[in-house]
Amino acid sequence: MKSRTVQNALVLCSALLSAVPPVVNGEEFQDTPLTTELWQLCAKNDATKTDEALEAFLYSNPDLALARSADKRGGLWWAWEFKNKFALAALKAYGADPETSEEDDDGSTPKQMCDSECDEVTKGIEDMVKTILERKVEREAKEQRELDEDEDDDDDDDDDDDDDDDGADATPTQATRSKKPHVSADDDEDEDL
Repeated sequence: MKSRTVQNALVLCSALLSAVPPVVNGEEFQDTPLTTELWQLCAKNDATKTDEALEAFLYSNPDLALARSADKRGGLWWAWEFKNKFALAALKAYGADPETSEEDDDGSTPKQMCDSECDEVTKGIEDMVKTILERKVEREAKEQRELDEDEDDDDDDDDDDDDDDDGADATPTQATRSKKPHVSADDDEDEDL
């Protein structure tokens, strides 16, 4: 009886462990819609998967430069596999190392995914990284300006309410409060009756 219980417990533990994505050095390796999108952008498997789309994707999801799928491959593996120079540059700009010695489930490093003319893939990459980082800084500055403008607009709205003496543009509560007649203590008692 005990051996059957132990056997059932082992089967249960095995099933539970297989449902948990593998974790190595604190990283989870799992297939997600975002890792799939990254693969598609690196592969450029349709006309919408442009360099600009990849750059915007990484700008919105910077952690994905280091994300890895269930087979422990990620953007670097796919960029090398498809000899996508821009993808390598963009991934590097967002923190990935194209020359990493990390391995996938098959024991392959990203660069080993490249089957020929691999040195050509890295030519000019540093200039591309620099340009991508410049655009990233410009985007961040633009977003900050827009936030500042929104805050200024909000401040202007508050100032308009303060400058208004007649309460015409005030909220109904403010307008009612400013135009409400004074009620004496005797009037209050009448209202309570």
